Amino acid sequence: VNYEAIVAPSNSIGIMDGGLDLAIVEKYGPLVQRQVNYKIERLLYKEVLVGQSIPIIIEKAVILLTPTMRAPEALPKDSVNAYLAMRAALIEARYLGVKSVAVSGLCTGIGQMSCDQSARQMFSAFVDFVFENRKKTVSEFTDQHYRLTT
Repeated sequence: VNYEAIVAPSNSIGIMDGGLDLAIVEKYGPLVQRQVNYKIERLLYKEVLVGQSIPIIIEKAVILLTPTMRAPEALPKDSVNAYLAMRAALIEARYLGVKSVAVSGLCTGIGQMSCDQSARQMFSAFVDFVFENRKKTVSEFTDQHYRLTT
């Protein structure tokens, strides 16, 4: 698969010691974790929030550190973290001029979100990113939020 960037679905403090995060570190080397630590240490509150994404650039690799949870744990059933993470990764990719992004099922590992719910949230984030360039009404926003959590 060819891609310009890959999403690292980490936690807010950037620990990359399991799942896809670990595979990314193994593929690109320990410099990835060092760069993550370096960037997070320079943030005002020392964490990347769910709904944010920061680029880690190692030689020609673009890794989008995109937390799906603040701390490693099972997410509540009404979590919208997959939506927030997907949207953040797409926004950061656009900002960087990246045209293709590899992304796994978000929140489906430690977060224990069902694959169906994750896919619905990720698709909704993609649709909003591509087609929705207007502010939603309160009714549209709450209807979408309800659909994301059920």
